[in-house]
Amino acid sequence: MQIVEDLHVARVQKRMALSVVQTCGELTSMEIDLPEQDLNISSEAFTSGLNILVVIDTNIMISHLEFVRSLKSEDVPGIGRLALIIPWVVLQELDNLKKGKVLQHVRDKAIPAVQFIYTCLKNQDSRLWGQSMQLASQKIYGLSDENNDDRVLQCCLQYQNLFPQAVVILCTDDKNLCSKAIVSEVKAFCKADLVTALQNLNVNRHQKCVELQQSKCDTEFEKTEDGASLAPQFPNSLPDLEKNLGEALSCILETEMKIAFGNLWVEILYLKPPWTLANLLKCYKKHWMAVFGYIVPRSLLSSIECLYKHLCTGKSL
Repeated sequence: MQIVEDLHVARVQKRMALSVVQTCGELTSMEIDLPEQDLNISSEAFTSGLNILVVIDTNIMISHLEFVRSLKSEDVPGIGRLALIIPWVVLQELDNLKKGKVLQHVRDKAIPAVQFIYTCLKNQDSRLWGQSMQLASQKIYGLSDENNDDRVLQCCLQYQNLFPQAVVILCTDDKNLCSKAIVSEVKAFCKADLVTALQNLNVNRHQKCVELQQSKCDTEFEKTEDGASLAPQFPNSLPDLEKNLGEALSCILETEMKIAFGNLWVEILYLKPPWTLANLLKCYKKHWMAVFGYIVPRSLLSSIECLYKHLCTGKSL
C-alpha cells in the first residue's frame, strides 16, 4: 500500500502532472522499435465478441504485474473476451518512474512493467491495448489535463463510448480514484476485488435458474419416503460420511479449479482451503455455472443444494 500512497501523493502534488502533447517525444526513451512490416490486423478481429475492458492504473502495473500477466493470459469461463487498456498517462508515468524521476524506490518495479507493455504492443496482442495520444488529447466532460486521476477516468469514459457493448472496469488501488469513477458511473475495483467482480458478472445471469433448481430439489426431497425411514440410523454414520465426502469433494474442487483458471485459481476461489464440508459445498455452489456446469449436467446443482441444506444448516435430518 506504500507504493499506492506514494503515487497518489505524487499525482496530487503535481510531481507527475504530464502534458499530453508536449512530452510525447519522451516515450522514445522506452527504446521501442516498431515492427517494420504492417500486420494488417482488422479492428473487427480485435473487437468481435468483446465483453470486458479493464483499464489498468499505474499502481496496479507497479504493485501487481504478475496479476496483470495472469489476467491477460488466462481465460475466465463465462465472461467471453477480455482486453486490458493502458491509458496514455500510465505510459507516461511509467516512463518517468523507470528513469527514477519521481520515486526512486519504485524504479526497479517500473522497468519490467514497461517491458511487458512494450512486448504486448509490439506483438499486437489482441488482449492488451494502449490509449493513443490522439485519444488522450481529446477533452471530454470538462476533465482537467493537470489531474492524472482525471485523465485515467477520461480514458474509461472514452472506451465506454467507443465500445458500448462492453463493460468497462477500472482497476486501481487508489481509493479516491475509485470513488471518482463510481460517481461517474464507471465500475471500479481494487486488485483484490476485481476477480470476484468478474465472477459475479457471470453468476448473476444464472441466479434465477439456480433458484428454480433449488425449489425443485426441495420439492423432490420432501416427497422421498426413504429419507424419513432412514433418519433414525443416519446420524450414527454422519461423521464418517462428512469425512469421506469432504475428502472427495476437496480433491475434485482443487483439480477442476486448476484446470479452469490455472495460476489464478486460488485468487478466484470463493473460500480458501483448508475447507470444512460446508465451505466446500459453498464453493461448489458459487463456481457451479462457471466451472462445474460445463463438466456435468447443470441440473445436478440441485444435489449440491440438497447436501448443503440437510448436512450443513443444522436442521434435523
